[in-house]
Amino acid sequence: MDAEDIAGYRLYNQWISCPGKSSPEKVVSNLGAIQAQDYLASLWAVGLRSSCIKQSDVQEAVERRKVIRTWTMRGTWHLALPENIRWMLSLYPEDRQVPGYQARNGLTGPTLERGLEIIPKAFSEETRLTYDEIGEYLKRSGITPLGKTEVQRHIIRRAGRKGIICFDGHKGRQPAFALMDDIVPKAKPLTKKEAITKFATIYFKSHGPATVKDFAWWSGLRMSDAKLGAEAAAHGLRKKEFNGETYLMPNGRPRGNHDGVYLLPAFDEYIISYRDRSAVLEPRYAKRIIGGTTLSFLPMVISDGKVVGTWKRREDKGKVIVTLSPFGKPPEGREKKAIRDATVAYGEFLGKPVMLM
Repeated sequence: MDAEDIAGYRLYNQWISCPGKSSPEKVVSNLGAIQAQDYLASLWAVGLRSSCIKQSDVQEAVERRKVIRTWTMRGTWHLALPENIRWMLSLYPEDRQVPGYQARNGLTGPTLERGLEIIPKAFSEETRLTYDEIGEYLKRSGITPLGKTEVQRHIIRRAGRKGIICFDGHKGRQPAFALMDDIVPKAKPLTKKEAITKFATIYFKSHGPATVKDFAWWSGLRMSDAKLGAEAAAHGLRKKEFNGETYLMPNGRPRGNHDGVYLLPAFDEYIISYRDRSAVLEPRYAKRIIGGTTLSFLPMVISDGKVVGTWKRREDKGKVIVTLSPFGKPPEGREKKAIRDATVAYGEFLGKPVMLM
């Protein structure tokens, strides 16, 4: 197996090179979870993996709670199926530590615990609340070191990671939250081994070829737990070697084709879900896909399995303008046409005309 094989298999197993007529929830089910702190980007991450859905279809799936957006792996926003949320969250031990930024702004462990106890009471009169509404309730309840919005939101995020609340659509333009018990059906709990095995099976079948280190990074599990999951799932997987590492991938899948050009959204699973990205991203370009001062992965152009540039969008008079920033020379010939075709597909998903600049 070589780097081109890895790219081809991943494009295939992630349903990028072979999008079928899948519903949003089926796409999310295949991947297990899709990173979603950039909400609009996560909608396109679902859309590009199906040949028949529009942005409105994905939004509707979230609004109708067929897909849930909440904090799962790595304490980060993800889209996941409601039946998977609880066992996913059960794998992460409760973190009672207060990060340095919040501690410097007055948040203590006891205050955090009290805030987590108070948040459910905020929903006694309204079933859906925004960040600001929850924050205001915390203030009225005597949670005082909340002069900075980020400190308020840290308590709210921790409530999500603890399974108290989760995203539930929007109120106006603001994200809204509901009590998880009100919108996520309870299910028979899995043992830790069952949950880790299920997690590993989903990951390697949808993201393979991948290593145990990749799985540990994506899942946020301890390496010992990641190894346990990989070993338990291995009977349904096959092994391949590359650069001295063992890669796990599904059995019985045809070889993926790495040909093709794709416009991937920010934080897409094709790049974010691997610790070692060198098979599809040349190390010299790694910093060019990270925007700002935080770990923010920009929208990427994929050609023949490789990340060859970034792109951005802006709206102008009802049109979406897509601007490319290639790593090398500007695309031409077949590649340029393929990029135009990819922008047309993006426009069809949005339901708006798209111009490539």
